[in-house]
Amino acid sequence: MKRIAATDLIRNIGTFLRHAAEGPVTVTSHGRDNSVLISATAYRALVANQIRAAALPTGGTAADPAPERDAKAKNDRDRADRF
Repeated sequence: MKRIAATDLIRNIGTFLRHAAEGPVTVTSHGRDNSVLISATAYRALVANQIRAAALPTGGTAADPAPERDAKAKNDRDRADRF
C-alpha cells in the first residue's frame, strides 16, 4: 500500500487520486496513519460487502440459511406446545 504525507496529498491531489484508482493510499499526518484514500469503486464494493455480511443469518452463511430456518421452526413448535 502506498503511503503519503497529508501535505503531499494537498499539493498533488490529482496524482494520488490516480494512485487510489489502482489501490488504497494511506495518508499520514505527523508520521502517523491518519486516513486511507480509496477509489469510489472500491468504496462501493466495501459497503456492499458490509451490507451483505450484516444481512447474513447468525450461525449460517448466504449459501446455507438452514440454521436460521431450523431455529425459527423450533421456536414456533415451542410456542405451540405452550398453548
